[in-house]
Amino acid sequence: MTSRYLNLGCGERFHPEWVNLDLRPASPGVQHWDLRKDLPFPDASLDVVYHSHVLEHFSQPDGLRFLGRCRKVLRPGGLLRVVVPDLERIVELYRQALSDALNGQPDAHFAYDWAMIEMYDQTVREFSGGEMVRFVRELSPSQHSLIRSRLGGELDRMVPSNPQS
Repeated sequence: MTSRYLNLGCGERFHPEWVNLDLRPASPGVQHWDLRKDLPFPDASLDVVYHSHVLEHFSQPDGLRFLGRCRKVLRPGGLLRVVVPDLERIVELYRQALSDALNGQPDAHFAYDWAMIEMYDQTVREFSGGEMVRFVRELSPSQHSLIRSRLGGELDRMVPSNPQS
């Protein structure tokens, strides 16, 4: 039997040998699918179901239903891999930025503003890219180092003309 790998909510990151689904396909290699609906696969038909930075955008009841649908399409012994933001790390950065801002550290308000946007965007984002995209597009190149430390190459996708900092 052929192995089947599924990438849900893949955005611009997908593998051509996988089945890739997203509400807003970024490529012809990605199929349009609303993840609030049942998955378009027979029960127990997939070896792997993967989703990264998707679960946190569902309400708790909808997230539980979504996970149930993921489990339903997995073969016995199949693998479900879920990636979510590291909220503990985001909160640590927020606390440090707040402390620095209260102590008058240079550029602390910028770090604090970013920490607030990252914290909220990772939990209640309502549109693709969220407020983080708007924020980074207004930055000067000298401000990119903090954002790059948090986003890595994702910064270049958010601001394609961004010079390496």
